[in-house]
Amino acid sequence: FSHWNSDIQVQKYFQQADFVCHKLSEGTAYTDPKSLARAKFFNGSKPVIWYHLVRPDKGNQPEAEAQHFVSGLKKIATYGMFGIALDLEIMYVPNTLQMLEWVIRCVREIRKTFEQPVFIYIGDLYAKAWYDRLPMEECVFWIARYRDTMPDHQCVLWQNTDRFNGEQLDHDECYVDLKTLWLLCGSDDVEKVIAQSGFTPE
Repeated sequence: FSHWNSDIQVQKYFQQADFVCHKLSEGTAYTDPKSLARAKFFNGSKPVIWYHLVRPDKGNQPEAEAQHFVSGLKKIATYGMFGIALDLEIMYVPNTLQMLEWVIRCVREIRKTFEQPVFIYIGDLYAKAWYDRLPMEECVFWIARYRDTMPDHQCVLWQNTDRFNGEQLDHDECYVDLKTLWLLCGSDDVEKVIAQSGFTPE
């Protein structure tokens, strides 16, 4: 979801979904105008992954973008634990390896505040180096592939269409169970993590 989705559409599909993803921010200054109200509505009742659209094409430093994203995450943290993602739709010039380094720096700046792994949203056609060189203890993959066949690379989330049920709506499948997805949405509220995961304290 993002502010482009109506409140009616969000309410309808939130009830049906096991988890949701919502835009939070972009670049170094933009915040989705619906994000805070939607965080209140979601209220931590399901795993929610908040994403930031990166804009290195604007000449932004990764640390500055990470800090803007983190400032937004801090505002919604009171409404429950969440997953975090970087949306990589804008390629960095001059080459993909420099883009890869930019992303790693952004991830590590985010994780100074939020320790859960960062979902990396990318198309399935990125260079194989992305899958080999991103630190797996820090990142998990969320792949966009608008086809009937699943992505070629291992991922946690697969966005398989942007026209779900004939509506202008993205749809994702998850390849871990909900207990694991909750744990990927890290929190410093240990008791809540245990309660939501179904695991024992041990």
